[in-house]
Amino acid sequence: MRKNRTRSGKIMTVALAATFAVSLLAGCNGTDSESTEKNKGTTEVSTEATTEKTEAQATEAASTEVGMEAQTTEAASTEAKTETQTTEAASSEEDAGATEEGTSTAELQEEAVSALPGTYPIDMIFSSGAGGWSTTLTLSQDGSFTGAFSDSEMGERDENEYPNGTVYVCNFSGQFKDIKKVNDYTYSMTLDSVKVAEDEEKIEDGIRYKAGAPSGMDSGTEIYFYTPDAPVSELPEAFLSWWQESADGSATLDCYAIYNKSADSGFFEYAK
Repeated sequence: MRKNRTRSGKIMTVALAATFAVSLLAGCNGTDSESTEKNKGTTEVSTEATTEKTEAQATEAASTEVGMEAQTTEAASTEAKTETQTTEAASSEEDAGATEEGTSTAELQEEAVSALPGTYPIDMIFSSGAGGWSTTLTLSQDGSFTGAFSDSEMGERDENEYPNGTVYVCNFSGQFKDIKKVNDYTYSMTLDSVKVAEDEEKIEDGIRYKAGAPSGMDSGTEIYFYTPDAPVSELPEAFLSWWQESADGSATLDCYAIYNKSADSGFFEYAK
């Protein structure tokens, strides 16, 4: 009986030991499994963190590159702006220089004088050299003048009353004003007034005399007075076309003259 108990106890002891071993093994397996899951989770978190860090670094690098590009663009813009300011400054200096030069020229052109140069009175004539017309002018140093116009028209006649034709005449006087020295041989002036004498029509010696107009000096807002030393090469062709006593090859005008540009007429000094 005691023997049987002893055997049963051994059997129970073996069974308990086996149960404990199984439990211990299961616990170890659970712990390993939990450790594996934990390590797996840690690895995933670490991988995600690494990925996020890499993305952050890439974003930061891209931002830095954009910032550098912006700085480069800003630097280029600043350089271009500086060049523009430099160009504007140079242009302003050139304009200032041109303005000063223009002012100097204008001041020379606007140098007012009270009298014309030369020995007076001076007798001048405006004529084409062809036909029977001319305007004579006697000029004084202060710009005042007297003159006479004459134009013979032999075709305008009457066999009984004026068989010798018709002559248009005009006696006048006037004054130049705003006399300014342009250069050493040129003076500018305007026509202040012209007064025409009222001559009645008449017939004398078979010629009819009728009132005419002061041709070449009936108006004028742009008139030039030239001295004898005026270079011919510097004078207007329209003016020189009226020069009847021009000497071929002459370098200077060699006489006093008036060019009424407004009326397209040229008066040249002549000896009476």
